[in-house]
Amino acid sequence: MQQFVTLRIDGAHVRAVKGLSVLDVSIEFGICIPHLCHVPYLSDTGACRLCIVEHVQDGRSKISTSCTLLVQEGMVVRTNTEKIRKL
Repeated sequence: MQQFVTLRIDGAHVRAVKGLSVLDVSIEFGICIPHLCHVPYLSDTGACRLCIVEHVQDGRSKISTSCTLLVQEGMVVRTNTEKIRKL
């Protein structure tokens, strides 16, 4: 039986299957995150670093590749922050 989590991506509340990547969920919901190396039938490595997002984890802001970042309950993800644009 699939488990679901609820998170926010760029302010949009999203219900997603637990274990999916932030990039896969974003694609499913029409939220654009630029990416190059993501191929659905291959494992992701985060090599191109184009899909970086800012997310809050344990009360701290972190930068991660969305293709390797798994969705979590209550997660808040931002795809276009000043911090990301500077990287």
